[in-house]
Amino acid sequence: MLQVREHPRVLWFLVTVSAVFWFFMMVSSRVLSPRVLWPAFKSLGWATTAAVVASFFLNRYLWSRFPFRNILRIPVLSGRWEGWSYRAFENGESVWRPSAHEISQRALDITAVAWGPSNRSQSICASIVGDSHGGSFELVWSYTTTTVSPSPDNQAGDSHYGTHFHLYSERDGHKYLEGFYVTNRIRQDKTVGSGGYHVLVYVSKDLKNGLAYDEKTWPPKPDFHPFAKVSSENASNSGVASNSSQTA
Repeated sequence: MLQVREHPRVLWFLVTVSAVFWFFMMVSSRVLSPRVLWPAFKSLGWATTAAVVASFFLNRYLWSRFPFRNILRIPVLSGRWEGWSYRAFENGESVWRPSAHEISQRALDITAVAWGPSNRSQSICASIVGDSHGGSFELVWSYTTTTVSPSPDNQAGDSHYGTHFHLYSERDGHKYLEGFYVTNRIRQDKTVGSGGYHVLVYVSKDLKNGLAYDEKTWPPKPDFHPFAKVSSENASNSGVASNSSQTA
């Protein structure tokens, strides 16, 4: 029901088809006379109305409350997340820059906006992906980015599309969104594609509608390099594969 609720036209179509199918089944079976059929049809209408109303309240208000939250097991992501965005440049330089994400959520209906020092990203679509056992959740959202002018740090932004892959976790009394992102940025050599990494911490349900970077209250800057870790793992895996092929 939650997924259908994201597309109201689909919901109404299914309700209509169900009602029409039920009506013709009753008539064709010739079990019910018109005198009995009309009260039954009215009962179906009340049931359908109740289902629609229940779906509305479930998706807007009840999904994050007990006991529905425990039953549905959908993480609550609404609010403001602050942290850092890692990006490696073509000249070999890399930098962690402040990043703020603000999420609005109604069950599985999610919109998100992200800000950096020189650009703003608006979600096109978003989804929470969970494993079959409900052990972990990943927020995946695609976006379009526009340049913020003027840039607070005097670095140029660029317009592009991309997708975030943020793994949700809770530890040390905090909620985190961490993971890679990929984009269709055009590099200096005219090839397409780039990526980066986010480390975000949930800070408040109140939204600021902007980066609003404050060094005194901002989460600490990470001290690791995500791409270096991935490169070392790939090199290790290549070495294992090479040794295996030589052995064979």
